[in-house]
Amino acid sequence: IIFNRTPDSKLAPRWRRIVAGSIDFGASLLGGVVVSSLAALELGDSNLGFVIGRIYLALFFAAKDCFIDHGTRSLGKKLMKLEIVNKHGELSG
Repeated sequence: IIFNRTPDSKLAPRWRRIVAGSIDFGASLLGGVVVSSLAALELGDSNLGFVIGRIYLALFFAAKDCFIDHGTRSLGKKLMKLEIVNKHGELSG
């Protein structure tokens, strides 16, 4: 079941949207931890690696929908079977 918003349908349940956002954040966090660890090993400074990892986390979480998914569905939305549609029920993007 895909929860699309068409003129005669309801919004997806709030819990599905929260879980989708949590999945997206978790994917970003995992990437941030990996980048942070690699930066700390390469630079020899765990504090600098931590800062680089946090910057990566923020940029990836904010920009992944724009660049990776071209404004359509993120990993969390795909796994939770959600679509972003306009008020007429047409797919956005």
